[in-house]
Amino acid sequence: MTTSVTDNQPWGDVLRGYRQRTGLTQGQFIEQLSFLVAHIDSNDRSALEQIAVFDEAAIYFSGVLDSPTLSRLEKGSRSLNSRQRCIALIWGLNRLDVLDGLDEANTFLELAGHGNLTSAESGAVLGLVEPEANAGPDTKPATETAPESAAGSTSVAGDHPGTGGESGAPRRKLRSVLLAGGAVAMLAILAVAVTVNAGDGGGDAETQSDPAGPGLQSHVLLVDELQSATGELGNGQTLVGLHEQDQRGTSDIWPQFVKFLADDTGDYLGYRAYYLPEHIPTGSITGIRLQLHYRGPDYETSPWVWEVQQSDAAGLVRLGDNRDSLWWQDWTEASFAFPADGDGFDASRYLQDGQIWVSLSGSQAFDTLDVDYEALIVEWTEPVPN
Repeated sequence: MTTSVTDNQPWGDVLRGYRQRTGLTQGQFIEQLSFLVAHIDSNDRSALEQIAVFDEAAIYFSGVLDSPTLSRLEKGSRSLNSRQRCIALIWGLNRLDVLDGLDEANTFLELAGHGNLTSAESGAVLGLVEPEANAGPDTKPATETAPESAAGSTSVAGDHPGTGGESGAPRRKLRSVLLAGGAVAMLAILAVAVTVNAGDGGGDAETQSDPAGPGLQSHVLLVDELQSATGELGNGQTLVGLHEQDQRGTSDIWPQFVKFLADDTGDYLGYRAYYLPEHIPTGSITGIRLQLHYRGPDYETSPWVWEVQQSDAAGLVRLGDNRDSLWWQDWTEASFAFPADGDGFDASRYLQDGQIWVSLSGSQAFDTLDVDYEALIVEWTEPVPN
């Protein structure tokens, strides 16, 4: 099944067309992408890792891409500036059986402003392979394996025709399996959590020596509320600008980040709330970290500090600051871990009615701070199913 795409269509319209072709709502579409990357087989994962797309796909499909963001992408009010995330979408659409063949993939990528797929990229995301000598167009490589099923009991056999457009190369078709599982399959989707091997981080869950042991889970929490007590945000900017890391180099696309401005005395104080999903067991949380992408002055000139509110009214705990800022040059990535107690990490220390409150303050901060991305990464353990 293919979708007709022309070179002059807006990219958002094309994305919406592919999503509608799946028959899924925006929320269901995002859940299926999350399920795909969380249950990827080892061959597929290795292929995406070789083109540096797997990690980006795992992050993007596990919380960064939400329904409001997808809606803005489809409407054209937001562009997808990350080539890796665009390639990850091509991979997902291909696995959902709605984007077929190299020409369609290249058109999709070109409309987003990212050129064409390389041969390595097309091989990884579309399953395109060089035909072997004397082999027919429908010959399937001996190393192709069936991906895991949505409910863990149905396998995808090799009898699906699944030819890759004009190339005739084989590729996996998972849409029927993902949708056939119904409610059982959806229960298997742990919201937008991504399973990570608790061993050396390089293999799938089934390769662990003790598959019944604890598995490391992670979840991206995006900002749900943004308040300024002192100072203000840039004109027209909202918390949505913090939901996607899409600025590169010295770019400053106004709607896609948030500028924090101190008042006339050089002071700023603001808060953001993160909601912890109910499926994450508080007692099993092993760590939380604040992930940032920001740009601005150095700490000595204008200090900006991130802190987290404790639940027992014990005040704020410092997480980090803008000490690594490159002084209005390239955007800076930072990651600040929540402090642990002597006996281990106690997430309840930072939770208030299911929320985590993080503050940003500037004292004598006579220069502004731009933040492109801000999120919490929550990690916890739970048994890995057999």
